[in-house]
Amino acid sequence: MYNCGYICMMISLNEHIEYLMMHHDCVIIPGWGALVAQYTDSVYDSKAKALTCPKRRLGFNASVNHNDGMLAQSLVRREGISYDQAVRFIEQNVAIYSRQLAANGELSLGRLGYFKRVGGNNAEFVPFDREMGNDQYFGLRNVPFVTLDELDNENEGAIIVEKGWWARKAIRTAASVAVLLVLSILLTTPIIVNRNNHAFAGLNTEVKGPKHQVIEAEETAELAVALPESAKTGTAQAVAQQSSNLLLDEGGSCFLVIASLNNPKQVNEYLAAHPDMAPHAQVMHNGKYYQVYVARSYQPSRLYSFMSRLPRGYQAWVLN
Repeated sequence: MYNCGYICMMISLNEHIEYLMMHHDCVIIPGWGALVAQYTDSVYDSKAKALTCPKRRLGFNASVNHNDGMLAQSLVRREGISYDQAVRFIEQNVAIYSRQLAANGELSLGRLGYFKRVGGNNAEFVPFDREMGNDQYFGLRNVPFVTLDELDNENEGAIIVEKGWWARKAIRTAASVAVLLVLSILLTTPIIVNRNNHAFAGLNTEVKGPKHQVIEAEETAELAVALPESAKTGTAQAVAQQSSNLLLDEGGSCFLVIASLNNPKQVNEYLAAHPDMAPHAQVMHNGKYYQVYVARSYQPSRLYSFMSRLPRGYQAWVLN
């Protein structure tokens, strides 16, 4: 039977949702709701005097919560479990979503955005701009554009233009050519979409995603970072350092955790394998696990927003 811890289940399901949202305009989380991509066409902004670039933004519809099989099939392909196990896996995660939203008032959905509770049991989805599947047109810029009337106003009094029919026709023809050139540049600009080569739900793919590494617990290890005596007695206490190098340090009892390990030796091995995060990491011990964190705050929402700025490949969660 498929077995996974609380944090593993949430992060694993979020990764599948992120991947599917990059390839589809609608992803249904059975029993929870549907993430729907909304598109905005390029239009002319008279105040900015420019053609705006098209946009793709995520929305949420709680009334569409049936099981269309797409999310379950993604779990089947990637995790190697049966369809029934995948359906139960999703149901367990949806129950965890509901409890976390009720307890904290907010729920992170990976790099896509987060839910916040409004008006009792109602939830509102707040997408992160320019992240993952939120905007596949990221990189395009607004194109400055001047209309014929504006050209006439700018040139009035500075350039003497023949008022005859042929002169006006020549100006309009030149302006039309300029419009076509601008549109051709805008429509032919290559759009680079960051598609991770993970085999979540792709069909006929030959790339196999890395399996989650299971670290065997070893009792005899020595941590390079000094642990206080209170940590050995089972009380949850952060490791004290002379100066804080955290990526975000606002104080408080909410932590952005990137790893939960069994003993000090595993902590040393993890920090050695991640030199980019090691200078910013601190360790705390809750009596059972050694947890590595890189940010802390009084507000969980600050850490949820900050989570999207971590380098790719790190799995993080908020502990409070």
